Amino acid sequence: MSEVRRGNEHIPMSFQELAVLLKDMARHVEEGDSFEGSVEYLMPGPMNGPEKADVMVRAVYRYNNLIGQGGVRIIGTQGGRP
Repeated sequence: MSEVRRGNEHIPMSFQELAVLLKDMARHVEEGDSFEGSVEYLMPGPMNGPEKADVMVRAVYRYNNLIGQGGVRIIGTQGGRP
């Protein structure tokens, strides 16, 4: 029986891709345009990701809150599926 995975799963990224994500999140926070969010990045290993990745990342943050309800960005996969 296969493992049932739920929630936002980590995805592989390069350090450069992670830096772009962090800069975008920081920009929205500095502008007062993001009211909540989180980011987690881990070293890849045999249990959590491919050896080619620099880091395994999952994140979620709100943006465009200055113009109304705004939106949400989700970085990761849902239940192991992209």
